[in-house]
Amino acid sequence: MSSGGGKNPELTVCQVHTATSALVRALWMTGQARATYLVRAAAIITLTQDRLARSRRSHAKTKRRRLRELGIKLSVLRCCILEA
Repeated sequence: MSSGGGKNPELTVCQVHTATSALVRALWMTGQARATYLVRAAAIITLTQDRLARSRRSHAKTKRRRLRELGIKLSVLRCCILEA
């Protein structure tokens, strides 16, 4: 359903609502109208996921740039996960 999600396609609550709503409405439609409606709903979800993926990449890029400007190198940082 998503090309924007990559390895971990994520559905938001709004996207699940869009898909569910489209399926329920499509139950009352027939033929080409049903197919067109479902394709349009899938396209909306795909576009939204693509936009969110671009936004996520942009925010990560900005965050890495700001950290570099502060002299923080992520590749050098030690892991701080506490063992149980």
